[in-house]
Amino acid sequence: MKEHPKNITRRKAVKLGVGALGITAIGGIGWQFRSTKPAVFPTQALSPMVPQKQRLLVIYASMMGSTGDQAVIVAETARAAGFAAQVSKVDEAPDPRNFDSIVLMSAIRGSAWLDEMVDYAAGYEKEIAARPHALLQCSMTCAGLLQSAPELSNENRAYLRKDMDSLLTAAPSLEKAPYDFLAGRLDFDYLTPVLRFGYPIVSKSLLYGDFRDPVRTRKQFDTILATPAFRSFK
Repeated sequence: MKEHPKNITRRKAVKLGVGALGITAIGGIGWQFRSTKPAVFPTQALSPMVPQKQRLLVIYASMMGSTGDQAVIVAETARAAGFAAQVSKVDEAPDPRNFDSIVLMSAIRGSAWLDEMVDYAAGYEKEIAARPHALLQCSMTCAGLLQSAPELSNENRAYLRKDMDSLLTAAPSLEKAPYDFLAGRLDFDYLTPVLRFGYPIVSKSLLYGDFRDPVRTRKQFDTILATPAFRSFK
């Protein structure tokens, strides 16, 4: 007899609850209450020594700094391809009109791009759409999907793409931008005590750790740089 969906949901909830208690206990009693490690958000200014190069803005939104590290790798890849690249956190709100091309990057919270990046894209939609631009999404969901296969299937890519809905609703002109998905990092040291306990329940996942792959990130962004918009732009 086929199990009733409500029973499956209850069983999963119990499993995740037990998992949350297990993760909470890692490192001994009191582990979940230790101090939260401050996140580091990297930035890199555009060098004034390369005015003849095409200026690329790599702008990112991140909760714990993981996406910022990926942004630095993307900028390094762009520099190797001949661009002058700047890395900026979205809070700095750099004007896209000061650049020739744009890459938007965001972590995922609640199955959506971070609000600050959505607001930035909506506010500068016209300026971004007028330039070669791309979207890069960094998440633990992507990391989980890559645990079962070395490459994302079309079905999994479509599943991850749904997390862009809020962004594309706010800035529909970006709908046709080249995009890709990057695996993320979840380090419990960066979470508050409440989130350390609640993460498995809210995210419906017990996956944690650092799943970022610099080699893979460079390869993925090289593919984006080879798309018609960026290739013809260079």
